[in-house]
Amino acid sequence: MLTGQVAVIGNRGWFGRAVQVVTRSAWNHNVVAINELECVSAEPGGAIIRPISYYNTDTVAWSQFDLTPEQRDRISMWAFNHLGTEYDHLGFVAIAVTKILGPFAPRWLLRYIGTRDRLICSYLCDLALQAGGIHVFKDHRPRGCVTPGSFGKMFVLRGWADKP
Repeated sequence: MLTGQVAVIGNRGWFGRAVQVVTRSAWNHNVVAINELECVSAEPGGAIIRPISYYNTDTVAWSQFDLTPEQRDRISMWAFNHLGTEYDHLGFVAIAVTKILGPFAPRWLLRYIGTRDRLICSYLCDLALQAGGIHVFKDHRPRGCVTPGSFGKMFVLRGWADKP
């Protein structure tokens, strides 16, 4: 079942390619399945529902979490309830700056990244999974500092995606 699962996607549009370059990853997008046919995608212009088939022409790998029906409901409902949430263009830039500065990143910048009023695709997926009790990134990264590449690395480690 795809409901409640997240995907890593690698496509070649100009924006996707820019994300890949900045994050040094083959993946540039994440979505969360809200049912077997649809997913929520955080995009410029706001989070929207897309058919899962929209991504069939891209490089796609889906998570394989062992989810209970309750977890699937919580994850998909959280994502659905965040439709329309604005895309965090500045947050994406802020994450890139924190990756460059590392431990020297200013606290105000880290606080900004962890806000929930605007989301990038990977943070939307991370928060949706957390709503279902799945905490993927238990390392010491600042809240919100998750990229499609973060998911991609985790997928490779779990055997859900091939190393690019």
